[in-house]
Amino acid sequence: MRIAIPFFALTSIAMLSAQPVLIPAGKSVLLEAEQAALSPERAVVTVIPDTKSGQGVTLAPGVEEKNELDHEAPPDLTFTIQAERPDRFSLRTSADVDEYGRELMRNARSKHQSMFLKLQIDEQRPTRRVVYVPWAQPKISRQTLGKFTLSGEAQQLKIWLPRGVRLDTVELISYRPPPVPEVAANYQPTAVPPKVHPRLWVTPDTLPQIKANLTHPEHAAAWERVQKQALAPFAFTFAPDRELPYNTRLENVAAIKAFYYLMTGEQQVGREAVQLMLDYLSRVEYGNLLDITREIGAAIYAAARVYDWCYDITSDSERQVLHQHLMRLADDMECGWPPFRQSIVNGHGNEAQVNRDLLSLAIAVYDEDPLPYQYCAWQILESLVPMRRFEYDSPRHNQGVSYAGYRFGCEMHAAWLFKRMLNREVFHPNIKNVPLYWLYMRLPNGSMIRDGDRFAYAGYYWKAPMTFLLCYAYSGNPLVKGEFLRQGGLPGDPVLFLLVNDPTIEPDDDLWQLPLTIDFGPVLGGMVARTGWNFGLAAGDVVAEIKGGGYRFGGHQHADAGAFQIYCRGMLAASLAQYLFYGTPYDMNFCKRSIAQSMMLAVDPEEKFLRNEANDGGARFVLASPRTPEQARTDPVFNNGKVVACSFGPSPQRPLFSYYAANLAGAYSAKISDYQRQFCFLNLSAPGHPAAIIVLDDMTTANADFKKYWQINTLQPPTMTDAGVRLHSEAFGLTSALDVNMVLPPPAERAVEVLSGEKSTNVFGRQYTPPNPTAPEAHGHRIMFSPQQARKNDVFLTVLQVLDGAVEPLPCVTSATDVSYTVSLADRLVSLARGTGLISQPFSLSVEQAGTQVLCVGLAPGLWEVRPATDSAFACEVQAGAHTLFFPAPSAGDYRFAPGSGKGMPKLELPEPLPTASAPRLTPGMIVLEGKVLDEVKAIKKDREFFVPLRPFLHQRGVTAVEKDGRFAFSLGGHDIVLPEKSADIVIDGMNLAGVLSPSASDDGWLFPAACLAFLEDRRCHQDPMSGMLAFSPPGKREHGLLWLFSTDNASPDQLFGMLDDNPTKTSYWDARGRSVTFTALLAEETQVQGVAIRWIAGDKRVASFAIECSQDGTQWEHVFSGKSSGKTTAFEEYRFAVPASCRQLRFIGKGNSANDWNSIIAFKILR
Repeated sequence: MRIAIPFFALTSIAMLSAQPVLIPAGKSVLLEAEQAALSPERAVVTVIPDTKSGQGVTLAPGVEEKNELDHEAPPDLTFTIQAERPDRFSLRTSADVDEYGRELMRNARSKHQSMFLKLQIDEQRPTRRVVYVPWAQPKISRQTLGKFTLSGEAQQLKIWLPRGVRLDTVELISYRPPPVPEVAANYQPTAVPPKVHPRLWVTPDTLPQIKANLTHPEHAAAWERVQKQALAPFAFTFAPDRELPYNTRLENVAAIKAFYYLMTGEQQVGREAVQLMLDYLSRVEYGNLLDITREIGAAIYAAARVYDWCYDITSDSERQVLHQHLMRLADDMECGWPPFRQSIVNGHGNEAQVNRDLLSLAIAVYDEDPLPYQYCAWQILESLVPMRRFEYDSPRHNQGVSYAGYRFGCEMHAAWLFKRMLNREVFHPNIKNVPLYWLYMRLPNGSMIRDGDRFAYAGYYWKAPMTFLLCYAYSGNPLVKGEFLRQGGLPGDPVLFLLVNDPTIEPDDDLWQLPLTIDFGPVLGGMVARTGWNFGLAAGDVVAEIKGGGYRFGGHQHADAGAFQIYCRGMLAASLAQYLFYGTPYDMNFCKRSIAQSMMLAVDPEEKFLRNEANDGGARFVLASPRTPEQARTDPVFNNGKVVACSFGPSPQRPLFSYYAANLAGAYSAKISDYQRQFCFLNLSAPGHPAAIIVLDDMTTANADFKKYWQINTLQPPTMTDAGVRLHSEAFGLTSALDVNMVLPPPAERAVEVLSGEKSTNVFGRQYTPPNPTAPEAHGHRIMFSPQQARKNDVFLTVLQVLDGAVEPLPCVTSATDVSYTVSLADRLVSLARGTGLISQPFSLSVEQAGTQVLCVGLAPGLWEVRPATDSAFACEVQAGAHTLFFPAPSAGDYRFAPGSGKGMPKLELPEPLPTASAPRLTPGMIVLEGKVLDEVKAIKKDREFFVPLRPFLHQRGVTAVEKDGRFAFSLGGHDIVLPEKSADIVIDGMNLAGVLSPSASDDGWLFPAACLAFLEDRRCHQDPMSGMLAFSPPGKREHGLLWLFSTDNASPDQLFGMLDDNPTKTSYWDARGRSVTFTALLAEETQVQGVAIRWIAGDKRVASFAIECSQDGTQWEHVFSGKSSGKTTAFEEYRFAVPASCRQLRFIGKGNSANDWNSIIAFKILR
């Protein structure tokens, strides 16, 4: 509802507003929008519920918004203000949106769709600032517009509103810079920049080698890009009275020109870089867009490089101008200036602001102004370096895969800048191990195990090439360089590549050299276990992650202590979290919470999670981060549980088992008295049964009425079973499943609930809407098992088996001793400690047959004596931190285990080589057919096309082939095929097709194009781009009526047969250039053809010309159609013949289009 104010009221408001509002020195003033002088034609007072005055100002109905810089119009509202003395002030607004604005924000997908007002003080240069952000709705949005200087005289603050905003208040706050910590103010860096230039990335000592490397073949492409951009003129114009928006391209070009000058000494190019920065920095304005500090920092970084690299061709006065504006921009950074508003160990303060941008500034201007270096060096060397020495004892990053990819890269900038400047490293060497985190989190399909807030990266190969460049060049690790190249390199930043790449490091992309399991250590506890290092959609490798124990670091880290994920051809046990905007109701109540994970929940109805409205029963919610190792260790807020054990073996490279245990009581509130989760991954590597996982949870709550839930989340619809539930995945025509067998509590003593679709994001009655409704996580499923009877202590014993295809789970026998639970599966017998302590007393196990692999976990450290009933006793040393004992049983029978001295007993010696297990290694050319890999056949790649040797292929299919008189004959798909040796011809059902194949012969196994071979049975041949494997789809019903396609331009069969896929979302197409190009379709049988239907590339923008001919024998051809497309649609267009034509072969003749000579077709149909 809007309230219309009578004209006399508006007049009185304007008169009152003409008297300046006084702002006392050092104070702030809150201005109510409705008290401003309003434009009677443009602005009206409106209601804003739940605000102090209950009113605000919005645009009048039907009025056009005038909030762009080039709009000329009187302001919508004007305040008259006067500071008691000249000073700087922060301006803050509070605003709401009406239904129009709410709909805009609801549909917004990025910060760039925020709502902007225009602001002007007196006749100064106007500026645009964000007044409302998408993630604020449906709440009041409070935005800091920036810092402005007031003169001490009466001044007008003029505002132009966007449509949909209801402005509540404007606050002017006397600005005070961040205080400098006393220790930083008194800090005297022991390591300072040398008194020479260059010293940013390059010193006189390193410059010759960097120049010499320019001629190395690895650097040729990057150096060519630099030369091309450096020597190209850059047009830059600006209006003197208009603020200049930031220009990333200009910044990059200036840095490239400066680098070119550094490498070649060509002063003209160097001066171009200097002049660009002089003109740009004095005019650029960044505003208050979310995270704009990153763009501000990029300008500082570019200008600092120009300052340092072109130092000797820049005058003192020019350097003063650059210095002045560098410090102006530094003042606008989020961390403020001095740079102490944010912590450097986490959050935005840990990004590029200090680590790269301000440190680069500080190094560049050190001779003229040493203070920036003093502050930056203290932040990095005295705060960040000690914290990371502590943290990186766990080789992973606390902010998760996505944010770590950026923030760790920023830290690597700092590591490199100091290393190059000082010729020594300042970070602890454990920083070099952090890239292992991403290598192990990588899934076979190229995406990553979900960790922390993440931007969608399912379905494509996750990348952070800049970070990987800095990492491998810093550590010299060939595997990390191999991963950098697998990510496509860094063509967008050739300067950085040329600065740090070491061409003497030979890349290595063979990850099979790494162990299959990694222990992430005590600080960020967790373990990733896998059955292999295969890449590709077809890979049946199992990857499992368990996390918990160590410390909380807040920010983008989730409340996921004890959560596990399991992958095999897709996520089987999955995180359902989606991330878009920080702090939305969905983000705080679902995405970052335990409810989105596969983990234990315990609901205390009175528990509160910070300011969240929902109670999901999960772990404590911690958004803060510790500043020092001591704070992390001693403040219980940051307790994320304790790692009890991590062990894998007996082979560290190809372990048969991987065991992890953590006591996670500290990760929860006082509602949990004690809780331990044990996670035992068994690498079975058996046909159909690649892996099994045993999960044992022992949880005690402070109150028996706190309901416990054992939750597992998944993406595909689950299937309930008598023993629990079965989860499903599929990729590349192959299926996998996870059979969840909950042993304890037994079925009669538990309840199970499946929450699917919209219900999956319902947190015990509170519904939340995920930001991307089309993502798989938005349609996920939560399966929750809970005990029927209320008690303080409950035990959940669950056996999960990963299944390949439609196989059934292996028989599983479980039992218990006084101190342990036992699980017998395949040739394994696993004993897991009961309770939450370690076993330190004798116990016995029964082994069914000799050779059984016995694994006891949860044993106290020390010497244990093992006494078989029928064999000699032996002693085993159980290591602290591992707490496992493994051996192959020499005989069947009872085995007694007891702590002891082992006196007189032989020590257990496992046979060499140690027993191992791993998935079969996939190689390019393997073929998947009917859900199975053809183990006798391997396709061969020539150029871009795969060829299949027919002899072994048909043999494995059970198809008889006849080789006689230089001919190879067989029947497939109901058609007779004859191949003459070393000929490009093929005979199909007695019809000879001349010159349509690459010649094949008996000595190569009669190589045949894979796509053509699949099409003989109306299958499609799909190539997995990561593994190079091929999959033949199930046979179709040949509804298209075709048996073969061939062309005059030697187009690949994939392109030709791809035209028969009429999926409306497909983007692949066949194309050929010329005014008389053809392709020919062989029909499965002679047919009366009515016409053709075609979907053209850019069919709505250009007119294609073409003709159609038909033949009954491939020799005599009849012209049946000549015409053009409409140029009006991208959908199918039908072209009917004047009369139906009897046809066995149909020829398309392309004659180009109205724009060029190309003939481009997405999909093609023959109308019968």
